Amino acid sequence: MNRLVRAEFYRIWHSGFFTRILILLFFVVLFFPLMTDFDFFSKTLAEVMDDLAMGVLISTMFLSVITSFFVSLGYMKKTAYYEVMAGSKNGHIIGSKLVTEGIFIGVLLFIAIIGFGVVTTIKNGTGGVENLGTRCLMLIFVCLRMTVVGTLMGMAIKNYAACLVAYARFLGMDIVLSSFLLPLLYMKEILGETVYQRLQHCMINTQIGTICGNAEVTTEAVLWCLVSFFVEVIAWYILVYVTMKKKWYK
Repeated sequence: MNRLVRAEFYRIWHSGFFTRILILLFFVVLFFPLMTDFDFFSKTLAEVMDDLAMGVLISTMFLSVITSFFVSLGYMKKTAYYEVMAGSKNGHIIGSKLVTEGIFIGVLLFIAIIGFGVVTTIKNGTGGVENLGTRCLMLIFVCLRMTVVGTLMGMAIKNYAACLVAYARFLGMDIVLSSFLLPLLYMKEILGETVYQRLQHCMINTQIGTICGNAEVTTEAVLWCLVSFFVEVIAWYILVYVTMKKKWYK
């Protein structure tokens, strides 16, 4: 698997277009707070949380799409099939892409989002924001959810349609569910209050609101953030593994 991971890193850094887009997105997310607020460094963390939240929203719009595009590009150009022809295990192939396009890029995104927030906190304090460690834990799982699921989508679909699926899933599905469908079902008393709240905690936009809000972060919010991450990742992993096991290739 180490050989596959090294090959994936080589592919990322020598892909040209993908590397430039990834670097551009990193700096856009990093410097976005400064573009919207020139007094950013004179404020406390509590005062700049909304600016930092915009970095997460930008990532939600683009990162999963970019990741799924790069992964599916390998299948469209047939380069991803060399790993299969070399006799590599399916689990190792999936794992190598998750380590690189999934975890590595997700961690880069996390660093870009919190970068200037850390500087502001050191310089001016938190301004009353509590549970910083818990918020960071939730944020890293939100970032990884976008990149890991985007990677698995590219591997499962194996063509550019993965971009549309990723875009619809991360920008549309959560908004439709959390803002319209779930409240409607709750109003119609189809969903009980406990189920409604737990499902809302599973939505990424709700998680972003929790992370960047002023309210206390509850144990339930953290729990369902982690549960939703693992459930979605495992579901997509199984789908990818089945397609590879049954050799559903183009």
